[in-house]
Amino acid sequence: MEDQRPSPEWPSRIYLMGFMGSGKSKLGAKLARRLNYEFRDLDTLITEREGRPVTAIFAEHGEAFFRKAEAEMLHATDAFHQTIIALGGGTPCFGQNMDWISRNGWTVYLRIPVATLLGRLRKRKDSRPLLSALNDDEMLEYIKRTLEQRRPFYERAHVILDAENLSPEETEEALWESLNSGRHQADPRLN
Repeated sequence: MEDQRPSPEWPSRIYLMGFMGSGKSKLGAKLARRLNYEFRDLDTLITEREGRPVTAIFAEHGEAFFRKAEAEMLHATDAFHQTIIALGGGTPCFGQNMDWISRNGWTVYLRIPVATLLGRLRKRKDSRPLLSALNDDEMLEYIKRTLEQRRPFYERAHVILDAENLSPEETEEALWESLNSGRHQADPRLN
């Protein structure tokens, strides 16, 4: 696919959200190349600022410290222009983050079913601080419970994209079409 320019009505920032393992970073990088936008991953920005990986931040300081650092870095993204930002799975669900995100860019929820998430996360759980100590049954319960708690935040996105059965290329194309159609402006709960 060749690079395409977004319409002039597009915002400076597009925030990708969804549960860990939903493909936000991979899709964000591909779409950014297509649009000639920059791509940023919020967890990577936090890691760079804190000087240690997210797993170490959780281990040394706990989740409350991490969520505070996450909100601060999220607010710093208002300086980015023509940027796609992949959010951490919990980012929209804490404090007033979702309200802030919605006011400062377009939001896209990559909706993936629990079974698919489990399959993806089982392979990489050592790099996920909230999953690393869980066996498969515990991980399944964690995903179900946490996804149910986060769903009301995720579903406030401007665009909701069911991406389970799509290849990365098909996901990118579906998202491009949804964003470029303008339907998100008329119907912020686009499915």
